[in-house]
Amino acid sequence: MAHEIAFLNVGGQMVAQAAYANTPAWHRLGTVFEPGSNKGMTSEEAAKLSHSDFPVTKEHIYLGNGNVLKNNYALVRGDTGKDLWVVGNDYVVHENREAFNFLDGLIQDGIMRYEAAFCLKEGRGFVLLARMPALDGSFDKGDEIVKGDEMYRYILFSHWHGGGAIQITPTAIRAQCFNMTQMALSMSKAKLSIQHSGELDTKLKSASRYIAQFDKGFTDYRDYAQKLLVGYTPAQAAEYINELFPKPESKRALTYYERKVNEIRKAFRSPAQNLPGVKGTFWALYNSVTEAIDHGDMFSESKDKRKRIENRFMSISDGAGAEIKNKAFELALDMAA
Repeated sequence: MAHEIAFLNVGGQMVAQAAYANTPAWHRLGTVFEPGSNKGMTSEEAAKLSHSDFPVTKEHIYLGNGNVLKNNYALVRGDTGKDLWVVGNDYVVHENREAFNFLDGLIQDGIMRYEAAFCLKEGRGFVLLARMPALDGSFDKGDEIVKGDEMYRYILFSHWHGGGAIQITPTAIRAQCFNMTQMALSMSKAKLSIQHSGELDTKLKSASRYIAQFDKGFTDYRDYAQKLLVGYTPAQAAEYINELFPKPESKRALTYYERKVNEIRKAFRSPAQNLPGVKGTFWALYNSVTEAIDHGDMFSESKDKRKRIENRFMSISDGAGAEIKNKAFELALDMAA
């Protein structure tokens, strides 16, 4: 399953370990906190609704002959007894509550509020998504590129028991599942990683200072995006597409090329690219490319729907799609200047 949301037996009923503020996730799993209210969750509400505040212990591993396995331990989920991972001597257990404790300080200062909390892969992974206010200090709306075209500021906190570093990153993606979390992490250039060793409190205090830079990054992106709100000529549009997707000579490659261009044309006709102030601008041109990559079938030749979705995700997160989107943004800035 692409979402990889964990389930827990609660009173004989299997419930999804996920909670989302205001609007449901695409997979329709988990609890929606006060639908349509535009309110964020407190840490207590997010932890309770997502069933994520469970203990994790580091326990000895016994061999079949009764001897203890040296230098290795099992991470065990306290409420279910499920083994999550095998770790070494130096691994320091950090429970999900510590993620809440870290973000709580920022939320109490009015900097953020909880948008989502969910557990992944039987509880081995835990993700918190907090929303920062828009440039005007409001949580009621995002940063407007133009009227009707908003961008929200999120901070994603990803924590895997035994599976690598804690990662904190700014993102405009409302992460709701495993794939969207991986996409947000892979697309960010401002990711902060914290290893599972030493004093976590000290490291997180340093991280809170680093997060202040995330806010500036969002503002910079909005400012750059607004520079793309200038019109282009048909010749410039053709040059833009040809630079991103050079026309090949071979017949097989030409078919692949035409499919890419057709996906961009389809995206270009979408309502989002035809808003007043957006239509006919480099911002619309750039977003047509990103929409085609994120939601079209530019990078998949498989007839299997599930395989096409997986191919598209891999391209978006860590492949040709991610590279093209970066290039498309920089090229649009150059041509709009």
